[in-house]
Amino acid sequence: MTTERIDQLTTRWERLLDLGDTVADSIRRNDPKLDAKLDRLDRISRATMRAKRMTYDAREEMGSQRVSADRAHKLR
Repeated sequence: MTTERIDQLTTRWERLLDLGDTVADSIRRNDPKLDAKLDRLDRISRATMRAKRMTYDAREEMGSQRVSADRAHKLR
């Protein structure tokens, strides 16, 4: 996966998180009985944040591997 694609996916996750927060606030204001559903949205949001952290970790790993490959190539 390219760095550009990772950036696109990260931006999409951030937009979804913002949208989810907006929806959750609206639901809480208009119908307090839906808290159980909001709890589910919160769990999804936390899972999304974990995925985002994994994406950043993967990007860092990919960058360090690229640097290592470049160095190995120069040593040949």
